[in-house]
Amino acid sequence: MRLNLKVLVCAVVVTVSAWLVAGPRSTGEPPAAETRIAKPAPQFKLKDTKGKDVKLSDFDGKALIVFFWTTWDKPSQKQLPDLIELQHRYERKGFSVIGISLDSQGVDAARAFVETNHVNFPVLMADADVVRGFGGLEALPTMFVLEPRHNVISSHVGVTEKSVLESELEAIFNQAPIK
Repeated sequence: MRLNLKVLVCAVVVTVSAWLVAGPRSTGEPPAAETRIAKPAPQFKLKDTKGKDVKLSDFDGKALIVFFWTTWDKPSQKQLPDLIELQHRYERKGFSVIGISLDSQGVDAARAFVETNHVNFPVLMADADVVRGFGGLEALPTMFVLEPRHNVISSHVGVTEKSVLESELEAIFNQAPIK
């Protein structure tokens, strides 16, 4: 009987240890802050500033920065020149920024801002579904970096140094293609 009790205790210890390492499966809690797990970006179809439907799948095979912002938000305005430069620098490598505007003034205000400021990437008008799909927003601007299969590999809340974004993009571009 004592041997069976030892086997049972060992089995429980191994099971609990494996559960602690893997984490709970059914709670829906996010992983610990230091853990980075790629998760699929939500599929969306939004109107651009000219009224054209644009879907995430239109960018298949491209690395992306999805930039949630508004035209009137000073931190968003501060982030914009870096994103315009990254778009110019990396577009030939299979990259695009997608701006998703949360402007309450509507598409006309966003279109005027985009044209005046020579924004060189698509700007789409947000809806509640796309915000929820990305897990909500804590503040503006918020950016999500997606690898070419459109898994979210990182997120940034607030103004983010261009060098940080460049490092993440370079890491994506230097990965060997997965077959």
